[in-house]
Amino acid sequence: MLSCQTKAAFLTVLALLLVPDARAADPTDNPVAAFYSGPEGYPAWTNALRWDRVINMKTYAKGKTDYEKFLKARDELSEGGGVLYYPAGTYDFASMPPGVGLLLSPGIVIRGDAPADRQLAADGKLDLPTKFAFAFRKRGGGEVPRDFNFLGIQPDERKAIKNVNRVGIVWVHLIGATINFGPQLDWGKTWGSAKAPLSDQVKGAWAKRDPSGTHPFDALAGGGKKYQGAGKGRLIFGCVLEDSALLDDYLDPGYGPNGFQASPHCARIIAYGSRVLVANNLLPRSQKNFKYRQQTTVKGKDSVVLFDYGRTCGIDINKDLLISAADDGKCPGYFEEGIVVRDNYVFNHGHKGYNISGNWVTITGNKNDRLLLSQGDNVYGLGAGWILTQDGYELSTPNSDNLSRAFDLAGRNLWIDGNRFNNTGSSPGNDGEGILCRAAGGTPLYSWAITHNTHTRDKGAVGSMGGVDADCHGLLIAWNQTSGWVGNSVKRDELKMTDCAFVGNKCEGVLPDDKTITRLRLPAPITKSPSDTPTAPAKLSVAAYQEDAVKITWTPASDNEVGFRIDRRIAEGKWQPIAYRPPRVQGDSDNPQEWIDFTAPSAKALTYRVVAINADDTDKGASKPSEAITLKN
Repeated sequence: MLSCQTKAAFLTVLALLLVPDARAADPTDNPVAAFYSGPEGYPAWTNALRWDRVINMKTYAKGKTDYEKFLKARDELSEGGGVLYYPAGTYDFASMPPGVGLLLSPGIVIRGDAPADRQLAADGKLDLPTKFAFAFRKRGGGEVPRDFNFLGIQPDERKAIKNVNRVGIVWVHLIGATINFGPQLDWGKTWGSAKAPLSDQVKGAWAKRDPSGTHPFDALAGGGKKYQGAGKGRLIFGCVLEDSALLDDYLDPGYGPNGFQASPHCARIIAYGSRVLVANNLLPRSQKNFKYRQQTTVKGKDSVVLFDYGRTCGIDINKDLLISAADDGKCPGYFEEGIVVRDNYVFNHGHKGYNISGNWVTITGNKNDRLLLSQGDNVYGLGAGWILTQDGYELSTPNSDNLSRAFDLAGRNLWIDGNRFNNTGSSPGNDGEGILCRAAGGTPLYSWAITHNTHTRDKGAVGSMGGVDADCHGLLIAWNQTSGWVGNSVKRDELKMTDCAFVGNKCEGVLPDDKTITRLRLPAPITKSPSDTPTAPAKLSVAAYQEDAVKITWTPASDNEVGFRIDRRIAEGKWQPIAYRPPRVQGDSDNPQEWIDFTAPSAKALTYRVVAINADDTDKGASKPSEAITLKN
């Protein structure tokens, strides 16, 4: 008899033999590396995906429907992973049975055809030749997505999703579906009995659902208070999500068994775990919004409300679904490593555009395009006269938080640069922040740099950038444009605020003001550029980090800088900024003099330098270049 190990090896080899080699016409390159081939770089971990192991789904003959073909081809690639390649065309997933999503096994990536020319989604346009069409159903006089219209994760043999690594989707236009690569919590037995934050609102048969992490709402209705983990390797690149929203037909906040809405709890793109790349995706304005009637807190008769695809969160990474496991901002899920979010376009009509947490996080070049959330406005050509609610039932008031902000962030070691947003805020409502760190529902602010971001107010709120009553352990805010304030709006006693510099911004003002600093006995942040040229950092060191990133460390040689800029050069190319870092004024241990570069491409010579900067951000304080390093992955 064969041993278990021998049998497993035999099955692996057999699976490899049964999977057809990629045909000459089938793409086998890394599309991320091809798109980001310039000095901006790309995450080296994407090279580890099996791009060369391809099943062409247009010619694949096993199965009667596109959904059946997906299942069979996915299972053929289940040993070792690979690519389900969908050439140009429209693929019909309306036949997908109720109760399941389109679930990926470990190592599986869905790939469509790239556009004919290089298109940047952040500019608001992405024409893709490969489309996935999901089913809609009639409801309230309009059309809504079916309950399980999402791409998700297939649990492993132990019924766990935290062990499912390296999954993704590339160059696909999804119609009527969301993406859910969520976390694993200590699941309860059912949604109705789990005692999760929203378990008591679950209605009907949904209360009997066995949570597994395959549904986006499992973490909020079926999860406990302990984070179990999430996978490594989450790729969502070059996709369009049209008419994308999770139908919230499973809660009853008070509108009765027939009430529904576009879920305010689950984003259109959800990606939890480490080594996450969400880049160049387009979440456009929907043409399927409609008005309908249902019960609200307005007594006496049903109210007219909106089914609003734009009232859902755009991109959620390691944040909103951890509410029950938050542990006052200590949940390890908030600090998963290697998050890159770049060049995405998200349309919103209220709610958060980007909701992101992690450790060593790069958030660059994204756009959050908005229509102001104002009760009764004729925003979609549907006419005026609708009621603004928080959850489809509770009427919004001037004190309501309708979550209408651009970037709601948490975690450690973040760089937020070159992003654009407009029209934050709501009426009636009490929100409108632009780039935000909150102690409530998030983490303290650990070593962040917010640089070169642009807020266009239009009809919206003033749009602040920084913390709201958050402990700050290193914060640089520089060269941004906003009609609101920058800094940290503080009120509570015993707040910590160290290693901060707020310089070069075009803004309404800087917080905290001198009076608050004196009252709370806070170290004053740097608000003016020192006159002397900063001294270049010393002891620059670079080393491979876990084989797919580069760790850069340095020692400040002076105390007259407002922060540091880390530059990288690929081969003999130009120097490219890959991060800004706060100053080292008070020497907070949570503001390390290091950066881990998760946009370092592999198989190329990489050189680094660290520049001590003032508000003019020149190269005068540049260190000597490091020795070249090459990642093998």
